[in-house]
Amino acid sequence: MHRFIAGTATMTLTITPQGPWMVRGQTEDEPFTDNRGQPNRRELLAPLLDRDDMPYIPGSSLKGVLRSTAERILRSMHPNRDPAWVPLADNPFVHAEQRLPELRSQIADSELREWLQQRPQEWFKDHPRYAQLMKMNTQRSDVASTAPRHLYPLLSPASQLFGCTLHAGLLMLDDAHTASVARQRRSHVAVDRFSGGVGAGPFIEDLAAAGVPLVTELRVVNFALWQLALLGLTIQELNRGYQGIGGGTRKGQGRVRISAERLEITYATLAYQAGETGAVSAQARLAGSAWQGLVEDVPPLVQVLEQEQRLLPELEPQTTDWRAAGAQRLLVQEGDVRRLFREATEKVWQPWVRAMRQEDQS
Repeated sequence: MHRFIAGTATMTLTITPQGPWMVRGQTEDEPFTDNRGQPNRRELLAPLLDRDDMPYIPGSSLKGVLRSTAERILRSMHPNRDPAWVPLADNPFVHAEQRLPELRSQIADSELREWLQQRPQEWFKDHPRYAQLMKMNTQRSDVASTAPRHLYPLLSPASQLFGCTLHAGLLMLDDAHTASVARQRRSHVAVDRFSGGVGAGPFIEDLAAAGVPLVTELRVVNFALWQLALLGLTIQELNRGYQGIGGGTRKGQGRVRISAERLEITYATLAYQAGETGAVSAQARLAGSAWQGLVEDVPPLVQVLEQEQRLLPELEPQTTDWRAAGAQRLLVQEGDVRRLFREATEKVWQPWVRAMRQEDQS
């Protein structure tokens, strides 16, 4: 899925904390004077700081929060999915034993290559969907191809977007920075569950105050439209407070509101012809005639559901300068970003979920 680039969606996100927050950095040893007037020392839990000594949220932390929330959404869409078929979100725990479980749903996506290599040839004849996606000839004694271009359709949708050790994800996130932010301190103790007294502490946390926004950029290369819809639903879940960012989320810290200020979609001219309008699936375009015979890993469901789909059909490409030659650029402003998410959910996400549920019966 990374050999050619048909299109890239770049989203500018503004993250506004609704309460104090902190991504924990190092623990510092701080001198202080105790209640008896004696010098003493205590641990200060300091935030992670950027080069300007400002608290920030690493892109890896943001990506982890987005992924865990997206996985919860995916699992909720089809909790009774056939355990022999590809799960919507994989089991993240890698097995220590050499012999992996028989069911696909019981392994992590990072174990997929070893799992396929442990399947005998007869197994693929009994499970033709795997052989079809891997371009296998079940009438011959070929070993199952485990090249990345054959593995991508067999990854869980969560790993298709966010990645695993077998295949880099399509989504990338920059660190979220802020120009300035006030700091506040909060102390707490760990409670001994047997005595009800203080088990450890007190701990002093140096938190970033609420209300000061952070800005980051999110990019999805060769995106599918269902993936844009999933990102919209994920942002909605975070805005409802179902998941926090950073440490202390079970104490009310880290609640945020995320707004997509703008979305820029850039297509290669091979994928987006002159005279076209609206947002189309970059992933579906990879299965078109321009890359015929060169791209083998576009999932069949994307080809069926998204090949003719178009969001915000009135949206026209922006005029670009010579530096953008060979590309077509669509610019979606904040109000239209929400509308694009809504259209992606209604036109693509809902049919995609229905098709995923029907796969079990095929």
